[in-house]
Amino acid sequence: MSESRNKVKLFESKQVRYEWDEQNEKWLFSVVDVIEILTEQPTHDGARKYWSVMKTRLKQEGAEPTTICSQLKMKAYDGKMRLTDVADTEQLEQRTGKPAVSRLNAKDLGQRRLYEAKDGDGE
Repeated sequence: MSESRNKVKLFESKQVRYEWDEQNEKWLFSVVDVIEILTEQPTHDGARKYWSVMKTRLKQEGAEPTTICSQLKMKAYDGKMRLTDVADTEQLEQRTGKPAVSRLNAKDLGQRRLYEAKDGDGE
């Protein structure tokens, strides 16, 4: 995966950063971006703090966030490439307990990837 593959999808007027993981054939989404939508955080900073508290609680329960998600470099809101926690829809649904994650419409993203590849703009 390379930084040129980072994509942004608008969902309910919020940006969700995502990337295709060729090795595992799954879409990976920025955890903070998804939390911002699902928890209806008014700001991105609020979502970052929410995820930070959630990771701390997971560690206290004995779970390691690295087993829940991985990190990839994605373009941050300041335009710089930064390591970002990412997870696929299944991991997100397990951790947040919200099946609403599927509202990100991973099937649509998969279809878009097929069209991009078909048009020669494949990732």
